[in-house]
Amino acid sequence: MKFLQNMGLFLVSVVIISLLSISFSENVLELSENNFERTLDNFKYVMVKFYSPECTNCKALNPVYQEIARKINDIDLASPVKLAEVDATHELSLTQKFKVASYPSLLLFEKGSLKGEYKGTMDPSEILNWLLKQTQILFVIFCHCIIKISVFLYKNYFFFLMMRRNNLLLFFVSLLAVFIGVIICDDTSILELDRDSFQATLRENKFVLVNFYAPWCKYCRDFNPTYQATARKLEELGSSIRLAKVDATIERPLANQYNIKGYPTLVFFKNGVPSDQYGGIRTQKGIVTWLLKKADPYSKE
Repeated sequence: MKFLQNMGLFLVSVVIISLLSISFSENVLELSENNFERTLDNFKYVMVKFYSPECTNCKALNPVYQEIARKINDIDLASPVKLAEVDATHELSLTQKFKVASYPSLLLFEKGSLKGEYKGTMDPSEILNWLLKQTQILFVIFCHCIIKISVFLYKNYFFFLMMRRNNLLLFFVSLLAVFIGVIICDDTSILELDRDSFQATLRENKFVLVNFYAPWCKYCRDFNPTYQATARKLEELGSSIRLAKVDATIERPLANQYNIKGYPTLVFFKNGVPSDQYGGIRTQKGIVTWLLKKADPYSKE
C-alpha cells in the first residue's frame, strides 16, 4: 500500500514537473529544418538562438532568454516578436546556412530574411532593448532639456520627449511604456557611438568627451551616474561640449585606434582630433571644470 502511495506521489510529481516545463518553455519555439521556414513565414519578427547543449554560455543564457520571451509576450507590441531556438549540433544545415560560428548566437529575422545579429552582453535588459529597437517604431526618451511634452518624427521613428520632474511622472510614463510596447532610454543626452557614427559625431561637434567603457567593468558601472550628472550639468550651463560613450568590448578597433588600455577612459576630442585624456578624480565637478578649461572660450562656466 505504501509502495502504491509513493508511486502515486511520484507520478503526480512527474506530471507537475512536466507541466512546469511546458509553461517555462512555451514562450520559446524549438525549431528544426522541418519547421524553420514555416515559422519565419508566420511571424514578421523572429529572434533565433543557435545553441549547443554542451556550451556553458548557452546554459547560462537559457533563463535569460526565457525571461525575455515572457516579457515580450506580456507587452502589447505594435509588431509582434517571437523567440525561438535551434540546436546547432543537430541542425547543421541551418547552422551552415546562416554561417553561425559560435554559440550562443542570436539572429534576428524580419519577414523571413536575416536582419541582424545581437553582439552585446547577456544582460536581459540589454537584449530586450536591442530587440525592441530593431523591431518597434515607438520610443519614450526622458530628457532634462525639454520643458513640456513634445512629439517629433525622425527617420520613421516617433519620439516622445518628456522632462522628468518627479517619481510620479516617471512611474506614469513607465506604465505607458509597458502598455504601448516601447523602450525607455537614459534621461541624458549622452551619445552611444559605434564605428559608423563615431567620425560623424566628431565632425558635427567641435568638442566631444568620449567614455570608453566595458559593460562588465565595476568601475564603469559605478561611474555611469557621475557621467550622466556631468552631461546634465553641461546642458544646464548651455555648453557646446557633447558627451558620448563607446563600448570598447564591441568596438575594439576604435579602442585600439586611441590606445585605450583601461576602463573607463575619458578622451577629449577637439575638431575631431584627440586632445587629452582626463586623469583627475572622476567627479562631476572635477570633469566639468576640466572640460570647460579645455573648451574655453567656446564654452561657459
